[in-house]
Amino acid sequence: MRFQQFESRDSHPTGAFSMMRVRVRAGGRIDTHLHETETETAYVLTGSGMLTCGPEGATSEHRLQPGSGVSIPPRLLHRLDNTGDGDIELIAIHSPPIM
Repeated sequence: MRFQQFESRDSHPTGAFSMMRVRVRAGGRIDTHLHETETETAYVLTGSGMLTCGPEGATSEHRLQPGSGVSIPPRLLHRLDNTGDGDIELIAIHSPPIM
């Protein structure tokens, strides 16, 4: 997994959000996690994946492909599995900023 920070609390003129490019290799995963106060909006640039949201036993799945996007509210468990043959790359925006 690789992150490239574009904007942060310190670099954005109003400090309203952070933005990064995220790359997950084929077969890789961003493990289950949540954000206490941040809404995360992800927009897929390349590749495909499965976003799983919610607590174990009550999850929903969302297929992601280039051009698709999703917003995840604070305190919602989520993970991303790369289901494609190549890397999945996305832009992740967090508001308020995580960095």
